[in-house]
Amino acid sequence: MIFHDKRETKTRLVPWFNMAEWDQVYKQIYSDDTVAQVKGFERLLLWKARCPQGIPAGAQCTLDLIQICLKDREVWPQIENGLLPPYHEHDLQLMYSMAVLRFLNHLAGLVKTKNESLYQMAAKMHIPDWVVNIRHDTSHDHNLPSISLLREATHFCLQWIHENYWKNEAEMTSDWIVSSESTDYAHMTRRLKHIVEMWQAVMLYSSMGFETYSEIPDSELRQHLLDERTKYSEEKMKIMMKKIKSEGHFKDENEMTEAQFLIRKEVEECIKENRKFGDEYKILVDVLLQGDGFLASPDFLSVFSISDNLQKFPQDFLNMWQVMLNCFQQGKILPQLIKKLIQVTSSENESCHRRKVAALWVKELTQSLNKYRKTRKLARSWKRNIPNSKVARRVMLLKTSQRTKLRASTYIRKQVLRAVERKNPQLKHVMALHVQRLPPSLTKMKLLREIVLKPSKWTNIFLPYLMDLMDPPLPKETREKLLTLIKIYTRELRIQDDENIDPNYQVHTVHNLTREPDTSENCHEEQMDCSSTALNSHWFRNSEKADWGKCPLGLLPWQNNGSMLQLDLPCDTVWQPSQQVITYTDGSLPGFFHTVINWDKVFSKRPTQKKIFQEMQDTNIVEKAFDAVLNQD
Repeated sequence: MIFHDKRETKTRLVPWFNMAEWDQVYKQIYSDDTVAQVKGFERLLLWKARCPQGIPAGAQCTLDLIQICLKDREVWPQIENGLLPPYHEHDLQLMYSMAVLRFLNHLAGLVKTKNESLYQMAAKMHIPDWVVNIRHDTSHDHNLPSISLLREATHFCLQWIHENYWKNEAEMTSDWIVSSESTDYAHMTRRLKHIVEMWQAVMLYSSMGFETYSEIPDSELRQHLLDERTKYSEEKMKIMMKKIKSEGHFKDENEMTEAQFLIRKEVEECIKENRKFGDEYKILVDVLLQGDGFLASPDFLSVFSISDNLQKFPQDFLNMWQVMLNCFQQGKILPQLIKKLIQVTSSENESCHRRKVAALWVKELTQSLNKYRKTRKLARSWKRNIPNSKVARRVMLLKTSQRTKLRASTYIRKQVLRAVERKNPQLKHVMALHVQRLPPSLTKMKLLREIVLKPSKWTNIFLPYLMDLMDPPLPKETREKLLTLIKIYTRELRIQDDENIDPNYQVHTVHNLTREPDTSENCHEEQMDCSSTALNSHWFRNSEKADWGKCPLGLLPWQNNGSMLQLDLPCDTVWQPSQQVITYTDGSLPGFFHTVINWDKVFSKRPTQKKIFQEMQDTNIVEKAFDAVLNQD
């Protein structure tokens, strides 16, 4: 069962089915009825069986303490009446001591300050020193504390756990239901999917030449963009748009470019909110791969006039996603996205079209990272070697002007990109992602090994470009052998009959292997003869064959039962209780709680459940944009 703790922002896995079960155990443990406490104890054992990694410390301490209390009530009357030997009192002392010791050890594990002593920690938690002394006497003293003192300590511990665990948990926790955390996650996923679809629609409308909001035929999309626009003042919008344009994300200044910027801001806000679910980029990667826009369907690609024989993405399609990808932190999303795409290429549950598109995306993204690597290397070379070049003089002029660093850095980036594209024409139409650093996980051999171990016929589409990222770089011969191996494995390359093969060449198999007779067996047996004096050992080999299967446990085959000592104790021994045995009434034994707990007051502080949000309606934003593009004539 998962429950929600209002002290934390996430849910926790617990062994009880729901809070009703937890409440029942709480009431049973802290009652004045032995039968009810036995039922609560058995339920605690069930929780422990459900949760092998361990139940909460408060529940575990309660289990240990209530177990010895129930055992004491069962055994003590028999000791008093002489039905059990008095030394069973020592068993109770051992159990009580261990329960109190474990209770204090659990508390010590909760203290974060390592330099504090157990006495200092106990004082902060309002636990008296005499309880801590029991732990010391149990561990180090020759005699255990008295049974009366252990009973008093056990009762104190149960009361302390009630105030600091059971009562607090009853007030602070509640059931985890669909209307809370799962709905938050599902709502966030739907919202992010809705934003990605709006992005596709706006980019499609931009490709049609639309420049204003009024030209958008989808009234819901148009109204949403207008509502988002009202969040920013005119001055702030101009500053942000100018900054984005200087980074090279948008070329034109019109309302459709403004719409792209607004959707980008929505994505950034979503990513920040996703942090409460753990990895904020995981949801985004899942949303991108679920839809038909990023892993484009044939219908979506038909808008860009792509033939059935898809070999490379058109530039308009790449531009649609380049700005979106550039608004993310590349060091976090790119490794996840590339690895997920590689999984799609080797998944038999995906269609051939989606697997091929995924492979083309891996190729495109790895080429972009390679382009970034070359750009960074060239930029460093420029800074070191040509400070007096034309580019350097232009940068100095920009730095002395009013628009200092921003324009200078943009100019440097553009000049370096142009130089890299001139030297590497194959990278000219590759996306220029604004990567801060190359993700280390994409440059390790571990990723390459995983791909080679599970290849597909689409692996060779991206494998050469992925090998370009390896650090240290792979030798040319190794690269060629890997590519050939993948082609052979995926049956792209078949080994034909070679005329140079010798027809008399004999192929050996396992059946050709024969075992040669071992002529040294007799010698080996002689060497294994432990009776040989050459070994100079006290051990010798038993000449008789012993039947170990019929040998009783604890006896050797040559021993007989008559040779063993018989230590039977007399059965007529009568045990009498000592006069020092303290007489207790049933109600005075520890573990009974006669003070009535106001359950209504405790449970009234429990947090109420969140309201279920209303699901966002599917507006078919992308389909409406498709229709507009197809009907544009």
